[in-house]
Amino acid sequence: MSLLTKDYFTGEYVIQNIEGTNPVAESRLDLLNAIILRREPEILKHLLGETLYTNLITGLAELPTPAKWTNLKNQIINTTAKTSVYTGIMLYYWKNAEMQRNTATGQTETITPVVNPFQIADLYNADTVLIGYLQNWIRTNIATYPEYDGQSVAKLNGLF
Repeated sequence: MSLLTKDYFTGEYVIQNIEGTNPVAESRLDLLNAIILRREPEILKHLLGETLYTNLITGLAELPTPAKWTNLKNQIINTTAKTSVYTGIMLYYWKNAEMQRNTATGQTETITPVVNPFQIADLYNADTVLIGYLQNWIRTNIATYPEYDGQSVAKLNGLF
């Protein structure tokens, strides 16, 4: 179950051409969805720690969903504003994957990027601020989330 969807890639996080039924849009959306499926658990484990991540995913699957898990999810993503603390990180992965392609012989080659590295750096930096807010919120509510240790967040830097 992914928390993030294509709907979160708007405004300064926009990914062009992921809407529609043409082959280009479908391919770009497929790439985004594949990256979310692959990277989101890894990012959330680094944000929350393995135990809290596992408990969150299990708790969100319960019906009715306990308030503690809804509250934590709401700190990670805002379903109304369509924002999250890691959209910029996902955009980085998407743009990086978009610059790779496989040739007919199966070789991977890097395409000349048409990416503004300053934009990616700005979005990553914005995410680090939001991640800091998330950490502070969890620490303020540590009695509810005692499994949070805050140590794994530093590993996010190693993902890039």
